[in-house]
Amino acid sequence: MGLSKGLALSAVVVARVTSNLLFHFFHFELEVVPVRGFAKGWIVYVMSAGEVWTSRRGAGRPAGAVLGLAFLTLAAPAFPQSSRAAPSEGMTPAAIEALVDPLMREQLERRRIAGAVVVVVKEGDILFSQGYGFANVAIGRPMTTETLVRIGSISKTLTAIGAMQLVKAGRVDLDRDVRAYLDIDVPESRGRPVTLRRLLSHQTGFEDRRGAIGALSGERPPLGPFLSRHLPPHLDQDDAALAYANVNASLAAYVVERVSGTRFETYLADRVFGPLGMTSTTAEQPPAGVLRSRVSSGYLTSDRTPTVLSMSDAVIHEVGSTGVTASADDMGRLLLALLDPHPAILDRATIDSMMSGHADLPRGKIGLGFYSPIGVSGDPFVGHGGDTGSFHNVLALVPEQRFGVFASYNSDGLPARTAPQQEFLDRLTDRFFPQLPVASGDTLAAGVDGTYVPARRVESNVFSVRALAEQFAVRVRSKELTFRPAFLPVGGFTLREVTPRLYRGDGFEVSFDHAGGDAIMQVGTPVLRYIRVPWWRSAGIVVPVTVIGVLLALAGVLGWPLAILRQRRNHMDTASCRLRSTIRVALLLDLAAVVGAVWLVFWGWPLVAVSSPFGTTVAIAIYAAAWISVLLTPFVVWHVCRLWARPLGTRWLRAREYLFMFAHVVLVAVLVQWRIVGTTLAF
Repeated sequence: MGLSKGLALSAVVVARVTSNLLFHFFHFELEVVPVRGFAKGWIVYVMSAGEVWTSRRGAGRPAGAVLGLAFLTLAAPAFPQSSRAAPSEGMTPAAIEALVDPLMREQLERRRIAGAVVVVVKEGDILFSQGYGFANVAIGRPMTTETLVRIGSISKTLTAIGAMQLVKAGRVDLDRDVRAYLDIDVPESRGRPVTLRRLLSHQTGFEDRRGAIGALSGERPPLGPFLSRHLPPHLDQDDAALAYANVNASLAAYVVERVSGTRFETYLADRVFGPLGMTSTTAEQPPAGVLRSRVSSGYLTSDRTPTVLSMSDAVIHEVGSTGVTASADDMGRLLLALLDPHPAILDRATIDSMMSGHADLPRGKIGLGFYSPIGVSGDPFVGHGGDTGSFHNVLALVPEQRFGVFASYNSDGLPARTAPQQEFLDRLTDRFFPQLPVASGDTLAAGVDGTYVPARRVESNVFSVRALAEQFAVRVRSKELTFRPAFLPVGGFTLREVTPRLYRGDGFEVSFDHAGGDAIMQVGTPVLRYIRVPWWRSAGIVVPVTVIGVLLALAGVLGWPLAILRQRRNHMDTASCRLRSTIRVALLLDLAAVVGAVWLVFWGWPLVAVSSPFGTTVAIAIYAAAWISVLLTPFVVWHVCRLWARPLGTRWLRAREYLFMFAHVVLVAVLVQWRIVGTTLAF
């Protein structure tokens, strides 16, 4: 995009993020559902999104538009059960309507959601299909089953179907190195080649980078060159940790494109959407022609204007992982096909295999484009969740009963303990799928105490800072597990052991297994896996030390004018004055780098997501401040050494300079450890 257009779009995004931020400060205080204090609230929020934001009194559900999380695709939280669901009772169209209709209307009103749509199928028939609210509030366009919505990560399921068609045709081997099919280099992970099976089940260990995923307008770049430029490195962890990453599905989409000789979007249209009669579904970026006019707007809440990053002309670059736009009617056709004894797009055995486990997990299962469970409290569903911008979706199946449901909400809505689609699945589970006894989860003999960080994360650039807010401290005593944000010294809440190494309570389920000799914590769904971190990378250590360093640095910078006056009054020599000024400059740069990095990672993220020139400028400025600060470190140490060798001024002056040196060294260590001292713009 041109520079002027890019700056204009950047200004719009910054304004939107700022206004949303202020909005949520006030509404978290006034309207949030209480969740037993700050610690519990933070846990509820992080578990529901992986994006960190909370209030002083509670927590909100993930809101893609709140933080401008354009094109972020992430599964909703889940709480698994190893047993199958008991037979549903009384599942008739009337019973479904009696449950769903009042729930949806109540959700829209209570949460201030602009619009939603639901379709429910069973045994080859559509039991219920209904739209609610508005697709466009300003003009009063209603949300109907013909309205198109962005289905987010459910696109990964469609990518997997396309890939498995080629596997079934003998043109692709699930367990062959994908480099045999691609014209880009895909490095091995821990000496193992990246295969299609590992891509579709998230066993590659790639970082989940989030930069340049899309744009506010324009055209999608060619997939091969895009992936070649933006392919993330592998994480330093065992692949058994299952690091959910969008790039896995995009690489699978590129395999489909290369082997078929057809653009990925065209392949899906010809081989998946066409045979199923999904005429109102497209993977084109953006949707073309009349379909674009039927796309719902995305909203923060129903009483606010559409979010910038959910508009119908937004473009996904990383296709395959997200980007499909579909109507509820068409999603109903997809549900029927996935449950059909004789599907039109794949044979029954292949689809069943995709829904089965392709990784060794003690709780739940992760398949090829599917995972299970996907809802709260041990639900029986297999499927996929999806969040893009302000759209929040779920596709859930019970294959044994040929039951399926798709639900989509076009707004983040007011913060609440659970996402609306999560609440929807809860009600379905409680009403129609009573639970069977829980099987044992004892797969780990060693202790599990420690600090855990998401297996899905970034390590190689400034966005590694996010991990500090996503860490959880775990402590087990007797039959109880204490679970809290790692940066808080107290708080959290307690889960009870129901079987060995399986803990439940207050809407959470935590289980443990191991990879590479260390513990892996799974919070419900298989895509929420956590690995243990060493003490020196624990937020319980890093955050307090960093805060102390920031406060000392702030004192040094704010006291700088007074220090200059004292220097003149005390007639200090020129060299001493310059060195004292150097340490203040270093502290100022430390503050700029740390504060800038925190802002970019947690609030300025949308600028990176859409490759805004302003976001790039901010990142370069952060890097420059961090590098200059690091280079000034020898001069800071030299100044303090001079004070030690040849005392100047009062003891208080010397002690103050020692503290400032300590603050600088601490902050430089943070800048280096968390990659704020960086060079890459490939986020």
